[in-house]
Amino acid sequence: MRPFAIRPETFRFTLVLGLLAALPSLSIDISQPALLMMQQQLLAGEATVGLTISLFMVGFAVGQFGAGPLSDRHGRRPVLLIGLSLYTFAALGCAVADSAGELVAWRAIQGIAAGACAVLAFTMIRDLFEGDAARSKRAYVTVVFGLAPMLAPTIGAWVMHFYGWRPVHALLAVAGIALLAAVAAGLSESRGGMHTSKLPMRIAYLRVLADRRFVGLAAVNALSFGAMFAYIAGSPMVLMGSMSLSARHYGAIFALTAGALTMGAWVSGRCARHGIGPRGLLWVSLLLAAASAVALATLLAIDVRSMVLLLPLLMLNLFSRGLVAPNAQHMALEPMRDQAGTAAATVGVMQILTGAGASAIVANLMPRIGPSGMTMVMAVLAIASLLLWLWISRKAALDTAPLVDDTIA
Repeated sequence: MRPFAIRPETFRFTLVLGLLAALPSLSIDISQPALLMMQQQLLAGEATVGLTISLFMVGFAVGQFGAGPLSDRHGRRPVLLIGLSLYTFAALGCAVADSAGELVAWRAIQGIAAGACAVLAFTMIRDLFEGDAARSKRAYVTVVFGLAPMLAPTIGAWVMHFYGWRPVHALLAVAGIALLAAVAAGLSESRGGMHTSKLPMRIAYLRVLADRRFVGLAAVNALSFGAMFAYIAGSPMVLMGSMSLSARHYGAIFALTAGALTMGAWVSGRCARHGIGPRGLLWVSLLLAAASAVALATLLAIDVRSMVLLLPLLMLNLFSRGLVAPNAQHMALEPMRDQAGTAAATVGVMQILTGAGASAIVANLMPRIGPSGMTMVMAVLAIASLLLWLWISRKAALDTAPLVDDTIA
């Protein structure tokens, strides 16, 4: 027994996993306010500095893709320790970078490490918990990492204001060191040796992708994530550009919608603790997401730009995403015990690819059709997610093989 062992059922365990899952969003959001200062001091172009975000996201996908199967073969703990060490080293590299090229390279490496840590946080939940306990833990971890978009930009702005952009990255290195110490001292291996997979990475992914039920549920989650990412990508142009809101007001609105997401995850956790099954919650949340997205698209299509009307719908939409994520992910991962890391990586990569696609479509649509480009993409993806879940549910009913038995899930 480790002297500083963190037991899986405790809040400290939830906090550590939530922070691990939050590393990607924390790393992006905390550095956003410093982008202009980095551009000026490193004498870089806007496109070059933008690569610090886009290549971080590429690394994030690559890190998940590799870490999941590796952790199935070698265990969660060693892969996590390597990931956190690499993350800390890359953050220090960002802090001392002498050129924009160096900064971009270190950010790509940091993204790989952050992706590895994030996917293992959710994989460890699958290792250690079953049924309602797993759903509840996953929801509360979502609550913790959902706080990152609310707090990180403010922290980054204050650090940049007083000390400059380099200490922002040094602060991420400190976070990496703290998490590395917590994992090294407190977390034991969550995957028992008898369940260690010896499959090559290619075979592991082929086996996971051959499960159509898993792929369908992962796609439901990914489409829902894409709808949310369309909002994240388009909201600065819509709210600050078309609607002329100040940066301060935009930050407040973004914090409120992020808070709604966190509240949805918290409600999901409470429902799981009271034995409310995932299928009913998924039906309700997907219906709310589709209805709110369609209402938003309709209002902007007829040029209604009142935040009194738009903000409640945005919050309802993000609240719904907070409900969707823990339940869709739980139903996808629950049967995947032997390849939990590979399956969790697949869920994560599908999210990133769908989010990137949604972001690109929004960026191309908005110059042509204006603010409604964002909400149209949100509505299409939300409806697609709902229709896919309808098809999966009907197919399961016809096969007389329920996806997850609500009495045990």
